[in-house]
Amino acid sequence: MTVHRNGTLDIRSVRMADTGQLACIARNEGGETKLVFRLDVTDILEKPKLKSPKMESLLLTVGRTINLNCSFEGSPTPQLTWILLNGSPLLSGAQFNKFLHKSDGTLVISNPALSEAGTYRCLGRNAAGMVERTVTLMPGHKPEINNRYNSPVSIMNGQSLHLHCLTNTDSVHLAWTLPSGMVLNRPQRAGRYAVLPNGTLSIQQASVHDRGSYTCRASNEYGSSLLTVPVIIIAYPPRVTSGPVPATYAKRGVAVQLNCVAIGIPKAEVAWETPDRTRLIGSLIIQNPTMSDAGLYRCTARNSDGKRISSGGK
Repeated sequence: MTVHRNGTLDIRSVRMADTGQLACIARNEGGETKLVFRLDVTDILEKPKLKSPKMESLLLTVGRTINLNCSFEGSPTPQLTWILLNGSPLLSGAQFNKFLHKSDGTLVISNPALSEAGTYRCLGRNAAGMVERTVTLMPGHKPEINNRYNSPVSIMNGQSLHLHCLTNTDSVHLAWTLPSGMVLNRPQRAGRYAVLPNGTLSIQQASVHDRGSYTCRASNEYGSSLLTVPVIIIAYPPRVTSGPVPATYAKRGVAVQLNCVAIGIPKAEVAWETPDRTRLIGSLIIQNPTMSDAGLYRCTARNSDGKRISSGGK
Protein backbone atom coordinates (compact mmCIF):
# COMPACT_ATOMS: atom_id res chain seq x y z
CA MET A 1 0.00 0.00 0.00
CA THR A 2 1.25 3.46 -0.89
CA VAL A 3 -0.08 6.80 0.33
CA HIS A 4 0.70 9.56 -2.14
CA ARG A 5 1.35 13.17 -1.24
CA ASN A 6 -2.09 14.19 -2.55
CA GLY A 7 -3.77 11.78 -0.13
CA THR A 8 -4.49 8.98 -2.58
CA LEU A 9 -4.17 5.43 -1.26
CA ASP A 10 -2.76 3.01 -3.84
CA ILE A 11 -3.27 -0.71 -3.15
CA ARG A 12 -1.57 -3.10 -5.54
CA SER A 13 -2.44 -6.77 -5.94
CA VAL A 14 -5.46 -6.60 -3.68
CA ARG A 15 -6.36 -9.71 -1.75
CA MET A 16 -9.58 -10.95 -0.22
CA ALA A 17 -8.15 -9.99 3.16
CA ASP A 18 -8.18 -6.32 2.10
CA THR A 19 -11.99 -6.29 2.26
CA GLY A 20 -13.22 -3.88 4.93
CA GLN A 21 -13.45 -0.20 5.81
CA LEU A 22 -10.66 2.25 5.08
CA ALA A 23 -10.60 5.62 6.81
CA CYS A 24 -8.76 8.67 5.53
CA ILE A 25 -7.97 11.00 8.45
CA ALA A 26 -6.78 14.56 8.02
CA ARG A 27 -5.74 16.55 11.09
CA ASN A 28 -4.01 19.76 12.04
CA GLU A 29 -3.90 22.03 15.12
CA GLY A 30 -7.60 22.80 14.67
CA GLY A 31 -8.74 19.21 14.83
CA GLU A 32 -9.31 16.35 12.50
CA THR A 33 -11.84 15.03 9.95
CA LYS A 34 -12.44 11.57 8.59
CA LEU A 35 -13.65 10.03 5.31
CA VAL A 36 -14.59 6.33 5.42
CA PHE A 37 -14.58 4.00 2.40
CA ARG A 38 -15.89 0.48 2.13
CA LEU A 39 -13.66 -1.81 0.09
CA ASP A 40 -15.11 -5.08 -1.21
CA VAL A 41 -12.67 -7.48 -2.81
CA THR A 42 -14.08 -10.36 -4.82
CA ASP A 43 -12.51 -12.99 -6.99
CA ILE A 44 -15.21 -12.41 -9.67
CA LEU A 45 -15.84 -9.11 -11.40
CA GLU A 46 -19.22 -8.78 -13.10
CA LYS A 47 -20.28 -5.59 -14.85
CA PRO A 48 -23.63 -4.25 -13.64
CA LYS A 49 -26.69 -5.65 -15.41
CA LEU A 50 -30.04 -3.91 -15.49
CA LYS A 51 -33.07 -5.68 -14.05
CA SER A 52 -35.40 -3.22 -15.81
CA PRO A 53 -35.54 -1.74 -19.34
CA LYS A 54 -32.65 0.47 -20.40
CA MET A 55 -35.10 3.21 -21.45
CA GLU A 56 -38.63 3.89 -20.24
CA SER A 57 -41.23 6.63 -20.61
CA LEU A 58 -43.88 7.37 -18.01
CA LEU A 59 -46.76 9.82 -17.85
CA LEU A 60 -46.42 12.53 -15.22
CA THR A 61 -49.58 13.32 -13.31
CA VAL A 62 -49.45 16.59 -11.41
CA GLY A 63 -49.66 16.10 -7.64
CA ARG A 64 -49.45 12.30 -7.77
CA THR A 65 -46.32 10.71 -6.25
CA ILE A 66 -44.13 8.98 -8.85
CA ASN A 67 -41.77 6.04 -8.22
CA LEU A 68 -38.95 5.57 -10.74
CA ASN A 69 -37.48 2.08 -10.42
CA CYS A 70 -33.84 1.22 -10.99
CA SER A 71 -32.07 -1.96 -9.95
CA PHE A 72 -28.86 -3.68 -11.02
CA GLU A 73 -27.09 -6.92 -10.34
CA GLY A 74 -23.34 -7.46 -10.53
CA SER A 75 -20.24 -8.26 -8.53
CA PRO A 76 -19.26 -6.41 -6.50
CA THR A 77 -22.72 -4.95 -5.77
CA PRO A 78 -23.16 -1.87 -7.98
CA GLN A 79 -23.47 1.56 -6.44
CA LEU A 80 -26.58 3.39 -7.69
CA THR A 81 -26.76 7.10 -8.43
CA TRP A 82 -29.70 9.06 -9.81
CA ILE A 83 -28.90 12.13 -11.93
CA LEU A 84 -31.64 14.75 -11.64
CA LEU A 85 -32.81 17.14 -14.36
CA ASN A 86 -30.36 19.84 -13.28
CA GLY A 87 -27.44 17.38 -13.40
CA SER A 88 -27.18 16.93 -9.65
CA PRO A 89 -26.31 13.40 -8.46
CA LEU A 90 -28.44 11.82 -5.75
CA LEU A 91 -26.79 8.92 -3.94
CA SER A 92 -28.61 6.06 -2.27
CA GLY A 93 -30.45 7.20 0.87
CA ALA A 94 -30.14 10.89 0.00
CA GLN A 95 -33.03 13.35 -0.25
CA PHE A 96 -33.26 16.69 -2.04
CA ASN A 97 -36.46 18.76 -2.07
CA LYS A 98 -39.13 16.53 -3.67
CA PHE A 99 -36.66 13.74 -4.49
CA LEU A 100 -35.76 10.73 -2.33
CA HIS A 101 -33.36 8.01 -3.46
CA LYS A 102 -34.40 4.94 -1.48
CA SER A 103 -31.97 2.17 -0.58
CA ASP A 104 -33.62 -0.22 -3.07
CA GLY A 105 -32.75 2.13 -5.93
CA THR A 106 -36.21 3.72 -6.31
CA LEU A 107 -36.36 7.46 -6.94
CA VAL A 108 -39.48 8.90 -5.28
CA ILE A 109 -40.82 12.24 -6.56
CA SER A 110 -43.40 13.70 -4.19
CA ASN A 111 -46.13 16.11 -5.33
CA PRO A 112 -44.63 16.56 -8.82
CA ALA A 113 -45.41 19.60 -10.97
CA LEU A 114 -45.03 20.05 -14.72
CA SER A 115 -41.49 21.35 -14.06
CA GLU A 116 -40.49 17.79 -13.04
CA ALA A 117 -41.10 16.50 -16.58
CA GLY A 118 -37.91 15.43 -18.34
CA THR A 119 -35.30 12.66 -18.44
CA TYR A 120 -33.77 11.13 -15.30
CA ARG A 121 -30.62 8.97 -15.41
CA CYS A 122 -29.83 6.07 -13.12
CA LEU A 123 -26.19 4.95 -13.02
CA GLY A 124 -25.08 1.53 -11.77
CA ARG A 125 -21.32 1.42 -11.16
CA ASN A 126 -18.82 -1.10 -9.79
CA ALA A 127 -15.16 -1.98 -10.42
CA ALA A 128 -16.07 -3.80 -13.64
CA GLY A 129 -17.82 -0.87 -15.28
CA MET A 130 -20.93 1.30 -15.40
CA VAL A 131 -24.40 0.89 -16.94
CA GLU A 132 -27.02 3.61 -17.36
CA ARG A 133 -30.82 3.55 -17.41
CA THR A 134 -32.98 6.53 -18.42
CA VAL A 135 -36.56 7.29 -17.43
CA THR A 136 -38.43 10.07 -19.20
CA LEU A 137 -41.42 11.69 -17.52
CA MET A 138 -43.78 13.08 -20.12
CA PRO A 139 -46.23 15.82 -19.16
CA GLY A 140 -49.89 15.00 -19.58
CA HIS A 141 -52.07 16.85 -22.06
CA LYS A 142 -55.52 18.32 -21.89
CA PRO A 143 -58.16 16.02 -23.37
CA GLU A 144 -59.01 16.35 -27.04
CA ILE A 145 -62.55 15.73 -28.28
CA ASN A 146 -62.37 13.34 -31.23
CA ASN A 147 -65.80 13.74 -32.77
CA ARG A 148 -66.98 16.96 -34.42
CA TYR A 149 -70.31 18.23 -35.76
CA ASN A 150 -69.58 20.25 -38.88
CA SER A 151 -73.18 21.40 -39.27
CA PRO A 152 -76.23 21.82 -37.03
CA VAL A 153 -77.95 18.60 -35.99
CA SER A 154 -81.52 18.48 -37.31
CA ILE A 155 -84.23 16.12 -36.08
CA MET A 156 -87.98 15.94 -36.33
CA ASN A 157 -90.13 17.01 -33.43
CA GLY A 158 -90.79 14.05 -31.12
CA GLN A 159 -87.70 12.07 -32.10
CA SER A 160 -84.89 11.10 -29.72
CA LEU A 161 -81.52 12.80 -29.97
CA HIS A 162 -78.05 11.51 -29.02
CA LEU A 163 -75.08 13.90 -28.90
CA HIS A 164 -71.65 12.28 -28.52
CA CYS A 165 -68.56 13.69 -26.82
CA LEU A 166 -65.64 11.26 -27.37
CA THR A 167 -62.20 12.01 -25.93
CA ASN A 168 -58.71 10.56 -26.40
CA THR A 169 -58.11 9.95 -22.67
CA ASP A 170 -59.74 7.87 -19.96
CA SER A 171 -59.30 10.05 -16.88
CA VAL A 172 -61.47 12.95 -17.98
CA HIS A 173 -64.42 14.85 -16.53
CA LEU A 174 -67.33 15.58 -18.89
CA ALA A 175 -70.03 18.20 -18.39
CA TRP A 176 -72.92 19.09 -20.73
CA THR A 177 -74.47 22.56 -20.71
CA LEU A 178 -78.00 22.72 -22.14
CA PRO A 179 -79.48 25.74 -23.99
CA SER A 180 -81.45 26.53 -20.82
CA GLY A 181 -78.19 26.87 -18.88
CA MET A 182 -78.66 23.62 -16.93
CA VAL A 183 -75.39 21.72 -16.40
CA LEU A 184 -75.21 17.92 -16.26
CA ASN A 185 -71.73 17.11 -14.96
CA ARG A 186 -71.93 13.36 -14.33
CA PRO A 187 -73.80 10.30 -15.59
CA GLN A 188 -77.33 11.15 -14.52
CA ARG A 189 -80.93 11.57 -15.66
CA ALA A 190 -82.93 14.79 -15.44
CA GLY A 191 -86.39 14.43 -16.94
CA ARG A 192 -86.07 13.77 -20.67
CA TYR A 193 -82.31 14.42 -20.50
CA ALA A 194 -79.69 11.82 -19.58
CA VAL A 195 -75.89 11.70 -19.62
CA LEU A 196 -74.78 8.13 -20.32
CA PRO A 197 -71.64 6.55 -18.75
CA ASN A 198 -69.72 7.07 -22.02
CA GLY A 199 -70.49 10.82 -21.95
CA THR A 200 -73.25 10.80 -24.60
CA LEU A 201 -76.13 13.21 -24.00
CA SER A 202 -79.52 11.63 -24.69
CA ILE A 203 -82.73 13.63 -25.18
CA GLN A 204 -86.02 11.77 -25.38
CA GLN A 205 -88.95 13.09 -27.46
CA ALA A 206 -87.28 16.33 -28.47
CA SER A 207 -89.53 19.36 -28.95
CA VAL A 208 -89.02 22.85 -30.33
CA HIS A 209 -88.13 23.93 -26.80
CA ASP A 210 -84.96 21.80 -27.05
CA ARG A 211 -83.51 23.77 -29.96
CA GLY A 212 -80.30 25.74 -29.32
CA SER A 213 -76.62 25.08 -28.64
CA TYR A 214 -75.39 22.23 -26.46
CA THR A 215 -71.84 22.41 -25.09
CA CYS A 216 -69.68 19.52 -23.88
CA ARG A 217 -66.64 20.39 -21.73
CA ALA A 218 -63.96 17.71 -21.34
CA SER A 219 -61.40 18.58 -18.66
CA ASN A 220 -58.52 17.19 -16.60
CA GLU A 221 -55.71 18.70 -14.54
CA TYR A 222 -53.98 19.98 -17.69
CA GLY A 223 -56.86 21.92 -19.22
CA SER A 224 -60.15 21.52 -21.04
CA SER A 225 -61.66 21.31 -24.53
CA LEU A 226 -65.10 22.38 -25.72
CA LEU A 227 -67.54 20.93 -28.23
CA THR A 228 -70.56 23.04 -29.22
CA VAL A 229 -73.42 21.40 -31.10
CA PRO A 230 -76.24 23.54 -32.57
CA VAL A 231 -79.51 21.61 -32.63
CA ILE A 232 -82.49 22.36 -34.85
CA ILE A 233 -85.91 20.79 -34.20
CA ILE A 234 -87.93 20.54 -37.39
CA ALA A 235 -91.60 21.29 -36.66
CA TYR A 236 -93.71 22.85 -39.42
CA PRO A 237 -96.85 24.73 -38.38
CA PRO A 238 -100.09 23.26 -39.76
CA ARG A 239 -101.27 24.38 -43.16
CA VAL A 240 -104.66 23.70 -44.76
CA THR A 241 -103.98 22.41 -48.28
CA SER A 242 -107.57 21.70 -49.26
CA GLY A 243 -110.40 23.52 -47.55
CA PRO A 244 -114.08 24.08 -48.12
CA VAL A 245 -115.20 26.45 -50.86
CA PRO A 246 -116.55 29.82 -49.71
CA ALA A 247 -120.11 28.64 -50.29
CA THR A 248 -121.51 25.12 -50.48
CA TYR A 249 -125.10 24.43 -51.54
CA ALA A 250 -126.99 21.43 -50.27
CA LYS A 251 -130.37 19.91 -51.04
CA ARG A 252 -132.70 19.08 -48.23
CA GLY A 253 -132.25 15.44 -47.25
CA VAL A 254 -129.18 14.88 -49.47
CA ALA A 255 -125.96 14.22 -47.53
CA VAL A 256 -123.17 16.77 -48.01
CA GLN A 257 -119.45 16.47 -47.12
CA LEU A 258 -117.20 19.39 -46.27
CA ASN A 259 -113.52 18.58 -46.89
CA CYS A 260 -110.57 20.01 -44.98
CA VAL A 261 -107.04 18.59 -45.47
CA ALA A 262 -104.06 19.92 -43.49
CA ILE A 263 -100.35 19.13 -43.22
CA GLY A 264 -97.81 19.89 -40.53
CA ILE A 265 -95.01 18.46 -38.40
CA PRO A 266 -96.05 17.16 -35.94
CA LYS A 267 -99.11 15.81 -37.75
CA ALA A 268 -101.93 18.31 -37.76
CA GLU A 269 -105.32 17.48 -36.29
CA VAL A 270 -108.39 18.82 -38.09
CA ALA A 271 -111.44 20.01 -36.18
CA TRP A 272 -114.74 21.58 -37.33
CA GLU A 273 -116.79 24.21 -35.58
CA THR A 274 -120.47 24.26 -36.56
CA PRO A 275 -122.78 27.33 -36.57
CA ASP A 276 -124.07 26.37 -33.10
CA ARG A 277 -120.44 26.28 -31.79
CA THR A 278 -120.25 22.50 -31.62
CA ARG A 279 -116.70 21.18 -32.08
CA LEU A 280 -116.20 18.02 -34.16
CA ILE A 281 -112.95 16.17 -34.99
CA GLY A 282 -112.16 14.90 -38.49
CA SER A 283 -114.10 15.10 -41.74
CA LEU A 284 -117.54 16.70 -41.60
CA ILE A 285 -120.53 14.94 -43.22
CA ILE A 286 -124.07 16.28 -42.81
CA GLN A 287 -126.28 13.27 -43.42
CA ASN A 288 -129.71 14.89 -43.69
CA PRO A 289 -129.28 18.65 -44.06
CA THR A 290 -132.13 20.98 -43.21
CA MET A 291 -132.52 24.74 -43.08
CA SER A 292 -131.32 24.69 -39.50
CA ASP A 293 -127.90 23.40 -40.68
CA ALA A 294 -127.24 26.48 -42.81
CA GLY A 295 -124.55 28.83 -41.52
CA LEU A 296 -120.78 29.29 -41.18
CA TYR A 297 -118.62 26.18 -40.67
CA ARG A 298 -114.98 26.70 -39.64
CA CYS A 299 -112.15 24.15 -40.13
CA THR A 300 -109.18 24.42 -37.70
CA ALA A 301 -105.83 22.58 -38.02
CA ARG A 302 -103.68 22.25 -34.92
CA ASN A 303 -100.53 20.33 -33.97
CA SER A 304 -98.66 19.73 -30.71
CA ASP A 305 -96.79 23.02 -31.02
CA GLY A 306 -100.06 24.76 -30.26
CA LYS A 307 -100.23 26.56 -33.60
CA ARG A 308 -103.41 26.66 -35.64
CA ILE A 309 -104.77 27.85 -38.93
CA SER A 310 -108.42 28.07 -39.88
CA SER A 311 -110.48 27.97 -43.05
CA GLY A 312 -114.20 28.57 -43.21
CA GLY A 313 -117.15 28.00 -45.56
CA LYS A 314 -120.89 28.41 -45.63
